[in-house]
Amino acid sequence: MTVDAELMLIQWGAWVRSSGQDLGYPRVNAIHRVMREGAGASHATKKGEAHMPASVEIIERCVLTMRANNRAKLRTICMHHFVGNENLPTIARKLKIDEDTARARIASAIDYVEKYLVENLQEREK
Repeated sequence: MTVDAELMLIQWGAWVRSSGQDLGYPRVNAIHRVMREGAGASHATKKGEAHMPASVEIIERCVLTMRANNRAKLRTICMHHFVGNENLPTIARKLKIDEDTARARIASAIDYVEKYLVENLQEREK
C-alpha cells in the first residue's frame, strides 16, 4: 500500500504542476467586456477546466487535511517534494532542516496518505 500512496502522491504532484500553468482567469474581466461589447457580454466564453482524475482528487482531499498544526509540515514537504519536484538538498536548504529530517518528513507524509487511504476505503465499503 505504501507504493500506491507514493505513486498517487507523484500523480497528484504532476497534475498540480500541469494545471498551474493556466489558472483559468480570463485576460479581460467581465466589466471590461460589458463596457466594450454591451449587455450580455458578461457571460463566460471560456470552456471549463479539465476535471481531476479520481486518484488525484483523493490525494488532494488528503493533503488539504494536513493543514492542522503539526501536519502543516507534512503538507509543506509534499508541496516541495511532489509538486515542486525538488531534491532533498534543495528541500533541506529551503526549509532550514537537515536531509535526514526532510527524508523522515517525506516518509511521514507517505504514511499519512496511506492511513488516509485505508480509512477512506473502509468507509466506502460500509
